[in-house]
Amino acid sequence: MPIFQRMLHFRVRSEPDKELRVLEDDQGWLYIYRMLGSPDYGPYMKEEILGMFDIEPEPWRISKVRMKPE
Repeated sequence: MPIFQRMLHFRVRSEPDKELRVLEDDQGWLYIYRMLGSPDYGPYMKEEILGMFDIEPEPWRISKVRMKPE
């Protein structure tokens, strides 16, 4: 399981009220949050995600992911 560092929030161009949430791991790979548990979850490079979804090129918000201690 990847070790996630940040959650990136990208606005959907056609619907600015909606966003695509993407997790970023410690290696820089991106994972589509809503597809968690599916084969399409990731990993992806940013360019791949930009080609898959009609989103703005830069996240409007970045938040740290809180890790639970093991």
